[in-house]
Amino acid sequence: MVHVEFWRPGSKIGRSECVATLTQDGRQQPLITGQELQVVDLERVVLSVLTGKAIRWEDDPEEWTRSLAGSYRSAYLLAEVAHDDDPGRSEIDQQAPDERRLVVRRGERRDSENV
Repeated sequence: MVHVEFWRPGSKIGRSECVATLTQDGRQQPLITGQELQVVDLERVVLSVLTGKAIRWEDDPEEWTRSLAGSYRSAYLLAEVAHDDDPGRSEIDQQAPDERRLVVRRGERRDSENV
């Protein structure tokens, strides 16, 4: 199962708001919830995070869902994989040993904040 959240900038600076969620479990019909259901476009072609090739929802619904984050990156809307039952197939918590992570996910604290 893969769960993706779609975020828009909020009315206050630095505050974002989740406007839709998509949960995909295998080849079952997707569960789409939220205030702006139309932001989830099942017809969208995305690049697979696993293979780098273009895929459609009907090709592999879970792989398509976990690949959405790379497709929705703008100042107005972004998608974030919030949960993945198979994190080895996505970018969640995967980081090259020599790479320094600059983005902190919601709910996490930076090392400097833990001091």
